[in-house]
Amino acid sequence: MADNIILQLCEGKIEDLQEQFNDILKSLTPTERLIQAIDVIATSATMEEKAIVATYTAWTYIKKEELWKSQYISLEALEKELDRDFSIKRTLKSYIHMTSRQESEIRSIMRHWGDSPIKIFPREMLPPWIGHALLTALNRLSKIESRETTLPLLRQAIQDRKARPKTRKSDHLVVGDVNSVICQLESRRERVESATQAMELPVLHQGKQLT
Repeated sequence: MADNIILQLCEGKIEDLQEQFNDILKSLTPTERLIQAIDVIATSATMEEKAIVATYTAWTYIKKEELWKSQYISLEALEKELDRDFSIKRTLKSYIHMTSRQESEIRSIMRHWGDSPIKIFPREMLPPWIGHALLTALNRLSKIESRETTLPLLRQAIQDRKARPKTRKSDHLVVGDVNSVICQLESRRERVESATQAMELPVLHQGKQLT
């Protein structure tokens, strides 16, 4: 659904974007709207990440094959032109920063779950592109619950999403699936803590009476 929302928003005037966004999501519950809005942000970020990687790949290829020699007096001359037209230096710096953050998230996931997402999840659950937003959500989830417990919950989250109208029907994980499981686990933990506190209050009250 996020891809379709982005396409629809891109086709409209900027002053109409908020109204369009409201119209697209108004039939969903507040929780579903939140998950979809986060998914739009994550999908947009993924598109940007892909563009950054594509730029880095093309620039690396130009340098490796020394293609600049056919048209420019130096590699620096080409870089200066590309930076003036497309801010390539900023994009290349973004690539270094992006990969560093992704590596940090993966290392944290491996500490908690014992392996990387590529090895933990079945192939059909892995999206074509594992962006930073998804890695961040998985890292957060790995700090809350074990991989053995979360895997069936994530499978169910995918099925629940696919069963809802106006949602993405892909079989692989999206950020919204992970956030849905996180909300579920945190809500469950809050209920357990509340029940525990309710059981402890009479005991404390009885203790005060005895003293």
